[in-house]
Amino acid sequence: MSTWSGEQIKAFLLDLERQQGLYVRMLAQTREQLQRLEATEDPLEVTRMLAEKQHLMHELEGLEAELAPRKLEWPAVREALPASVREFAEGRLEQLQAALRELIAAEDEAAQAVAERVSTGRQKLGNMSRKSLAGRAYATGAKAQPRFVDGTT
Repeated sequence: MSTWSGEQIKAFLLDLERQQGLYVRMLAQTREQLQRLEATEDPLEVTRMLAEKQHLMHELEGLEAELAPRKLEWPAVREALPASVREFAEGRLEQLQAALRELIAAEDEAAQAVAERVSTGRQKLGNMSRKSLAGRAYATGAKAQPRFVDGTT
């Protein structure tokens, strides 16, 4: 059975709180980005939004790497804790899981919106291309194509 000092437990709980805070920030950012995505036609704005999200993802990855070994030890440590501390920690973990579920749902919604936007953009480009080809084919003043008649019959 593993045991942690009071400071190690406190540090773990604070890191979980920090992780939850990052999830909440990412959720707010995802929702804001979804609204901005619907309101803008500017591809540079979309790129800026993705860069902002990438920054948060890197921060979260670093924290996840720090927490990984302690999360593996957690089940054994949990059993050695007093009931009140264990319940508090379990509550924190449940809040973390709830925040993560909400973030995943928002990310799925945003991914669907982006996919729809890409599909619409492709359709518009395809329509523009077809219109351009048709316009060139039927343009007034277009030179007639020479037609050759086989005179050997």
